[in-house]
Amino acid sequence: MGSGAAAGSAVMTSRAGGLMTWRQVADAMRSATPPVQPNLLTFNKLIDCCAKLSLPHDAEAFYLALKKQRLKPDYYTFSALIMAVADTSPETAIDAYNLMLEEGIAPTAPHYSALLLGQDSLDSCLEVFEEMRLQGVRPNRYVYSILIHRFALEREWLDVERLYDEAMERGIETDVVFFGSALNAFSKAGHWHAFLGVLRDMKASGEQGSTIFYNIAMQGLEHGEQERLMLDMYEEMRWHRVPAENSNTQDKGQFFRTVLRACAKLEMPLDSLLSILEDAMAHDFKPDTSTYNTILASCARLPAPDCHLRASSFYRVATAAHRPLPPPLCPRCLCKPCRHIYHPRLLASG
Repeated sequence: MGSGAAAGSAVMTSRAGGLMTWRQVADAMRSATPPVQPNLLTFNKLIDCCAKLSLPHDAEAFYLALKKQRLKPDYYTFSALIMAVADTSPETAIDAYNLMLEEGIAPTAPHYSALLLGQDSLDSCLEVFEEMRLQGVRPNRYVYSILIHRFALEREWLDVERLYDEAMERGIETDVVFFGSALNAFSKAGHWHAFLGVLRDMKASGEQGSTIFYNIAMQGLEHGEQERLMLDMYEEMRWHRVPAENSNTQDKGQFFRTVLRACAKLEMPLDSLLSILEDAMAHDFKPDTSTYNTILASCARLPAPDCHLRASSFYRVATAAHRPLPPPLCPRCLCKPCRHIYHPRLLASG
């Protein structure tokens, strides 16, 4: 069995970078010294590779080749096959599921989570979920995460809460994706009590947040005007050294702008804002005009002459580092350019 597995791993990709056809795999095995006979593990690895590379037709071809070799597919065969075809052809995924039942293989939660991922409507998801209940299979965190996301897309907020409560009552093994799905849904619904409940549940579970999770949480807390919790979460994130952004972050700098706005609403000391700005710039954050307006507004709350001195100093540093910089709003009244002594054009000359 080991030689077949090794061959399956060795010949998965062709020189062109795509997955080899079954004929190429068979030829490679025959030409090996000594010749290698493919076994079930070989095909399972190949079908799994098709799933990871999003090659549904190749996965089906390998399954047919497996049957032609008179090998009996197992649990892993159908797990990989359903995962490979679910995204592009939900009907084929259902056919694979029915074939699995005909083979006498009992379905499990991973099979149903793969089926759910490929469904294109809430009704079809509910049909899969009902079939899962009829088979007596206990839903796992992936199933609940997918359903919560689907109900949120349809704005069925009560069902989102029901599913989340059901998952927690059943004591499922949770993860950051599950909590992130619930947070995102409750944030869009404006259900802040439930939103904060998810945060408490996650802390109680000991689960560590990810970059995506913290960004979702910060946006939700801002919409719920929970500035103090935002700053607590920011400190928690720094403590655990979770990066504020990653390669998938679309709006670069949004996280730090959100934190700075929270500080401004709480009228935090200017030094606190500057400390956060320093941390942000250490992470390649590029301040924009709104960022400078936030800092200058904090300067305006200082008593004279500190107000004038700190604002003047900060604006000079900002313009030196980021030319050309659009003129910020007046830090005293936040209006368009006026004749206040705090206007940046006067500060720059003072």
